[in-house]
Amino acid sequence: VYVADRANNRIRKITPDGNVSTLVGNGEEASVDGDLSTARIRRPTGLCFGDDGTLYFTESTGGRVRKITAEGQVTTIAGLGTAGYLDGAAADAQFNFPTGIAIDSKGNLFVGDFGNNCVRKIANGQVTTFAGTLDMGTTDGTGSEARFSAPNYIVIDADDNLFVSENLNHRIRKITPSGDVTTIAGSIEGSDDGP
Repeated sequence: VYVADRANNRIRKITPDGNVSTLVGNGEEASVDGDLSTARIRRPTGLCFGDDGTLYFTESTGGRVRKITAEGQVTTIAGLGTAGYLDGAAADAQFNFPTGIAIDSKGNLFVGDFGNNCVRKIANGQVTTFAGTLDMGTTDGTGSEARFSAPNYIVIDADDNLFVSENLNHRIRKITPSGDVTTIAGSIEGSDDGP
């Protein structure tokens, strides 16, 4: 099990027999590339693994998406490091509190951009907005027609459908590979079971 230990600026590892160790980070809040002993990370939040063993993670207050290769090298793959909203070349793109992250079968990354109310896509060195806009809302639709309110964590299924939790809308939303957004559960804050 790998844990984003956000407040400690570390990513931790828990082995099947219960041993906890620090994979990367020494507590210093910084975004520094390098090997596992020299790299520094800033408020890690979401984690996902690629098929090749690469661990991808978001830095929420750092506004970056970074990766750790199977060989133990930490690099930044997207995000300028200042909060904002900008699509384009990955190194120049801006996020506003990126949280969840998932990778599809083609190696595309999807990021819950909590502060920008949208889901972003990283592919071929470019960041684009996959679904939603800066405007808050609860609208289902395709791509920019959809509205989110603080999309948070993301998981992906075998058919490359994304499932996104929304912090402020109290909903679980589904996004198909073609960008169609629907609400599959939830409506208001509460804990009632049912359809």
